[in-house]
Amino acid sequence: MESSEGSCAQRKSISTRWSLGLFLCLLPFTARMASAQSGLDNSVLQHCGMRFRIATHVTPPFVMFNPGNCSEQSCSPATFGADGGLTYQFMNNDVLPLLKKMCKDNGKDERVEFDWYAPYTETTSGSSPVNMVCNQGFGSLESSYRLTAAEPFCKSDTQYKGAAPIDSACKGAYGTGALACNSTGPDIAVGAISITRERLDMLSFSVPMIFVEQTVVKRDENIFVLSLASIMTILAPFSMDLWISILAEIGLIWIAILMVEAGYEHFHAIWADAEHKGALKNAHLEPGWSVFMDAWYWAAGSAFDPGGPGKAPESIGGKVMMIGHWIFVVIIAASYTGTIGPFLSDQSNFPIISGMGSIATGAFKVVVRGPQFADLANSTYRGKNSGGNAQSTTPRSSQFNLLQTYMEKRGGATFDIVTTRRYDSRYPDDKTPLIYDKGSDPCLVPNANLGVYDIVMCGQFSADAMITDSPLAFYELNSRYNRTGECKLFTIGKRFDPSSYGIGFPRTSPYRMGFDLAIQQLRGNAVVDKYKDLYQLSESQSRCHKSGDANGGLIMTAPLLAGLFIITGVFAILSCGHGIVEWLLFRREERMLAKQKELEAERTPTEVSGSESQSSVSSDGGNEDAPDVGLIATKIEDCFEVSMRIEGLVQKLGSKRKNLKMEAQQTIRAPSGVQYPQPSTSSLKAEIVFADSSLGKRNGQ
Repeated sequence: MESSEGSCAQRKSISTRWSLGLFLCLLPFTARMASAQSGLDNSVLQHCGMRFRIATHVTPPFVMFNPGNCSEQSCSPATFGADGGLTYQFMNNDVLPLLKKMCKDNGKDERVEFDWYAPYTETTSGSSPVNMVCNQGFGSLESSYRLTAAEPFCKSDTQYKGAAPIDSACKGAYGTGALACNSTGPDIAVGAISITRERLDMLSFSVPMIFVEQTVVKRDENIFVLSLASIMTILAPFSMDLWISILAEIGLIWIAILMVEAGYEHFHAIWADAEHKGALKNAHLEPGWSVFMDAWYWAAGSAFDPGGPGKAPESIGGKVMMIGHWIFVVIIAASYTGTIGPFLSDQSNFPIISGMGSIATGAFKVVVRGPQFADLANSTYRGKNSGGNAQSTTPRSSQFNLLQTYMEKRGGATFDIVTTRRYDSRYPDDKTPLIYDKGSDPCLVPNANLGVYDIVMCGQFSADAMITDSPLAFYELNSRYNRTGECKLFTIGKRFDPSSYGIGFPRTSPYRMGFDLAIQQLRGNAVVDKYKDLYQLSESQSRCHKSGDANGGLIMTAPLLAGLFIITGVFAILSCGHGIVEWLLFRREERMLAKQKELEAERTPTEVSGSESQSSVSSDGGNEDAPDVGLIATKIEDCFEVSMRIEGLVQKLGSKRKNLKMEAQQTIRAPSGVQYPQPSTSSLKAEIVFADSSLGKRNGQ
């Protein structure tokens, strides 16, 4: 027991000594930490008593307002309305109160204010507020000017003098109020601003407010966009030279049918006399000029169904010819049927958009916000620029830079790029927002200035997909679904290229640490996650998302076989057009017949009046010896026709008499040595006497 108690006492003594020693060792370190914390507290309180001018941009759902309602780019709280967006609420309702509390708890001036400013131009670009802080100004030049090799540093690196105290007269972006500010430009850039390598060379950023990734947005497969490629899809299993060969074979069969089944005699008769149809060897063919169309119908129709046209060869040559044609048709049809299934299911032949890897092949046109560079001489941009509504001066978005970096680091990657000016769409005046809903379809608005989403949805510039930040895509597609009840755009595949949104400061700004501490505390309290759930910014909350399957085949949809429907529709339209023409011609003949009947009725009115008179006389007891007026009218009409015939005969006789006289005169005036055949005098006189007697008889009648 004693030894045991002694052992326990010894262990307790050793433990006490170890504890005392550990305390003595940690005491200096704890003191240094306390000193460092005290210094940190002083550095994070630089924002106390300051008014910050914040440069922002329109980017739902993070910042939502109408820049047109701002006064000289200064946007009051009323401009943002009840919502204002995730970033606006986060800064005003969470970050600002926490900054004030930090100042109050440390005995500093707890007054802190935020004034919000919109860019002069490019109000939807995240680059605009970054440029404004970098260039220390609010004008058009400061919003768009970017660093160059000649000027690789921001003006804010040397010209930024800090925020203005609240008690100062600093207010606004222009005028005397702006002159009272310590700095000429904004103090902070806030919005949906991605922290990229390029922007880190310009500004100093806070800790991330929210983490984001890139995603691909594509058009729904069931939306058909008219283009040559969409029409030719149904023909794609066969090469173009094979289709030409098939058409050539049908053409040869058409000529053979005309030669063998119609026969030479028929065509000779057609050319000799259009009224004479000629003899046809095959009774199944239409006579006359219709034989050409009928023979083509036989040749082309039997290429798809040997018995479809309902015709059969009758000559031996025709039978041999059709046997060869049917063998050709059966083999071609079997080959096409066996080819189209594997062709559509094999993405190497018919690629589909399943994510970033699909568009990196260059098989699809991807839309991003950025400058057009197709016409730029000595352009350093990579990839193919397939047009768009952007200008060469349009700022580069983070997505545009991502594509350039992707192609730079991966030698086999290439992108077919369509560049645009903005994300939102506007009416032709380029001012009024054009929002897609049940009552407004941007695809149907002539000369509309479409943004990224609507360019893809409408297939403008033959665009197939776009790349954007995943929270922005989830929010936009959910909003469209809520307004219209359908998904015409989908996010597809896995997200990629993780990044984050942050607050940008001039690199000499002393205020970043206070904002960092506030953001870290709010993120630890899951405040940002609550906002993400509120605005439905996660993939699980997206109503329009498809996982994508790079190895799977295609689901057969109507747009995929659009060429088949278009070809059938063209034939149907031609058929209807021919029917309408025939109907119009038939109506014309009907009208002509009706008019002829009216003329005939008007030409014999006496027949009707005679009948009425006769019936009237009969009803009064009448005179049985009264003449038949109708019969008299008929006789008069017959006499009129006979007289017309006689008049024609007389004209012919007069012409004959004139010719005879001319021949007689030529005989008399013949030069010596030339003998003309001379009619006998008796025959000449007989002709003249006959003509005179005919005239006399006509005059007597």
